[in-house]
Amino acid sequence: MAGAEVWTARPDGTAPFYLGTLGHVGGLAYDDTMPGGAGQLTCTLQADPAWRHEAISPGRRVVAVRGASLCWEGTLTEPVPSDQGWNLTADGAGTWGSRFRARGAADAMDPASVIDAATGRGLRWIRGSIAGAYTAQTTVKDPASINMTDYLNGICSPTSYTWRVHRVAAGLQLDLIPIPAPTATPTRILVATVPQSRTLAGYVNALYARYKATADSGGNKATYLTASATWDASIARHDRFEDYWDLTSAGVISGATATGYLNAAMQKYVAATWSGPFTVSHGRYLTNGGAPVDLACEHAGEFCRLILADGPYGGEVSPAPPVVFPVGKVAYSDDAGTLTVTPFAYWKADWQTVLNTVAPKAAA
Repeated sequence: MAGAEVWTARPDGTAPFYLGTLGHVGGLAYDDTMPGGAGQLTCTLQADPAWRHEAISPGRRVVAVRGASLCWEGTLTEPVPSDQGWNLTADGAGTWGSRFRARGAADAMDPASVIDAATGRGLRWIRGSIAGAYTAQTTVKDPASINMTDYLNGICSPTSYTWRVHRVAAGLQLDLIPIPAPTATPTRILVATVPQSRTLAGYVNALYARYKATADSGGNKATYLTASATWDASIARHDRFEDYWDLTSAGVISGATATGYLNAAMQKYVAATWSGPFTVSHGRYLTNGGAPVDLACEHAGEFCRLILADGPYGGEVSPAPPVVFPVGKVAYSDDAGTLTVTPFAYWKADWQTVLNTVAPKAAA
């Protein structure tokens, strides 16, 4: 099959131009992430840098297509002239939330109000399923104080959900989706034909947290308590390793909420895993039925089973054969015809990153 092509259009979809009609397009690469969606696209339009066409004006819609499939969509940033022509970069639809503030009608901050208000102001997403959002407490005190991306992360992380913007018949739809459990049925099979080493990040399997139980009120000082959670299977395998987490910046929360954050952090944390990334060519990334997929049209969010032709299984509580993971990022290179697959657990191998990722979601 022919490689992917790129066209641009005005934000309203008018005046479309295929870049290939203006010059050779080389170095085409784009990625897709979870949470989010389409991330970044880069390519070089080999045309005279002293000549500028409307097709490469910043703010235009950018779409990568392969045959009849729309593989990626985003917004063009300012092109950069070079001795090769024009270096183009586009921000994908999954990043658009950073351009809009989280504020619902009449300052409401529930998910439906916030999302609908943003789409009403021009965010080109369609609200899909928002079941699973964390709404036990106000996510932010001040409407418009955070952007949509941070807001969505905040309502997803405590419940082990994530969010994705993906293409449906009507356009680009935003859905909140649960992070697949290890027992879920894989939707992709990745065949690694060379030995893969694991990443060891150290073990934390008992966690304490200090949290604010009551606020200053009527002359009474705020009270602080300590919650705890453990991962018993890891303790039995590796002995006990304790750590401490300060959750007081979250404001007043219940003991159950604090424990929920502790469990969420340890659920996300992976001490030793095949963290990738894995680069595959055609025939090495398959459907669950064993059929090769079109690498140019792949996206994050699949649930992948890793098959190691030669690899050191064993020794850990998790993962254990078969190794499975949600796909956190895919990056396609049109020139090489390869796809780089990064597990969703990649950042989870660093304990401090896990805490930093979960902690802001507790801030009220």
